[in-house]
Amino acid sequence: MAFAEPTDRGLIEKLQAPLFRLYRDNDPRALTLAEALIERTASLPPQTCHRVCGTFKRLFGLIVERMDRREIDRLLSDVPRLHRRLGRMIVEGVARACGEGLAAKLKAIAENPQTDPEIVTLAGRFLYRELRTGGIERWSELYELVGSR
Repeated sequence: MAFAEPTDRGLIEKLQAPLFRLYRDNDPRALTLAEALIERTASLPPQTCHRVCGTFKRLFGLIVERMDRREIDRLLSDVPRLHRRLGRMIVEGVARACGEGLAAKLKAIAENPQTDPEIVTLAGRFLYRELRTGGIERWSELYELVGSR
């Protein structure tokens, strides 16, 4: 109902409380709803998309921490085709969750010609953060990833 035409931003924003409740209760439907939010928001007008992302940014970051690697990989693979606000929300959420192999995934996003320049810059910042905070055993791998940009 919240995503039916004409889209009502206020109705979408009201989904935040029930989604948070599902997250808080460790309900697996929170992950499904977060993914549905991304899919449905992708087709909204830019201004509405911007507002929805602003509303759900923090909650989405928390939910991403509970996603498995496959779900995260799928979200990251969608980033180049998404509105920059959605892409930013996904990249920031995943980068805060700091999953294994994050640097290579961010590099792939940054090198994709379809990726919005703002997201390329953001991915680059997280790549450099990985380089600075990665353990000495990962330094050569990360340096190679960052250096080849």
